[in-house]
Amino acid sequence: MYLMFSFLAHSDVPVDVSNRRLNGETHVMKRIHVPRYLKAGVKFVVMAAGGDQIRPLGNPKVGFRNQSMGAAKMLDDMINEVEEAPEDIMIIQNSDDFFRVLNSDRKIGILLHFEGGMPLEGNLFMLRTFYRVGLRSMQLGWYFRNELADSGAEYNPGGLSNFGRKVVNEMNRLGMVVDVSHLSEASALDVLKISKNPVMASHSNAKAIHNHHRNISNDVIKGIANNGGIIGIVFCHPFVTEGNSEIMDLIDHIDYIKEIVGVKHIALGPDFVDYAYELITGEVSEVNNKSKNSNFDTGFPKGLETVCELPKLINILRKRGYSEKETEMIMGGNLLRFFKSILK
Repeated sequence: MYLMFSFLAHSDVPVDVSNRRLNGETHVMKRIHVPRYLKAGVKFVVMAAGGDQIRPLGNPKVGFRNQSMGAAKMLDDMINEVEEAPEDIMIIQNSDDFFRVLNSDRKIGILLHFEGGMPLEGNLFMLRTFYRVGLRSMQLGWYFRNELADSGAEYNPGGLSNFGRKVVNEMNRLGMVVDVSHLSEASALDVLKISKNPVMASHSNAKAIHNHHRNISNDVIKGIANNGGIIGIVFCHPFVTEGNSEIMDLIDHIDYIKEIVGVKHIALGPDFVDYAYELITGEVSEVNNKSKNSNFDTGFPKGLETVCELPKLINILRKRGYSEKETEMIMGGNLLRFFKSILK
């Protein structure tokens, strides 16, 4: 029996939290984000608290010298938020923590994540250190080449570096989720060759439906499925279709992935940014304006622009022919099963 709740595979909410705390605010999750999640039926969210962003926290006045300092501050901010509102938020660190959240009426479970491996500064001990303070998931790359892997946005991208391979092995040993979203196809396929644990593409769509560097090929989709992994469908216009997307354009990606690998490998990675649009899109645009991809737009399908509208997707999936069980799996059940299989 599946429970109807939503589990989001990717969110940039920590950027908003850290920016607000930088300006003196506290209880940001409790005041702003938790009520929205409760309204939407969201119980778990993978939150990108640091990564490869050129300007840590999205603010040029912060002055952090590198991504590791920015990531450490973001993690500290999220931990402080939990300590300020333990009745509302819990950091998921092991499989048992999922049950604690599900048994609570209003508590939201968050999983700390890096969107790119630059905060490691080329050292495995940094990965272990971040793990010890709660990091449980990491994308290896973002919008450019780093010490671990090539991004799909790079010109003539390659695959994993030697250090990237060591990171994947260490993440497997620790019980961390390896995320291949944003990676080049060569990097993603390298991960799938060496990872002993299931792999996630937290916010990526099907390249066969819309050919964008942020989407993944049939080979990667099938590799993730064969590995026992999961694919989070991303809602942003440029990754869904050419121009402004409609909800049914989004469902086309779900239908396609279901057709080739089955519904048990599909989840949600919407990447909503309405709460801090200019802050977050500023980071991405700065990178894209220096590359061949400078037309980034974070519009969303009409009717699914914010997390508060997420419950509409339930009826849309049912009308499209998905059973109640399949809908529950896509909304949250699949991602819960996936994370429970990896976290120790």
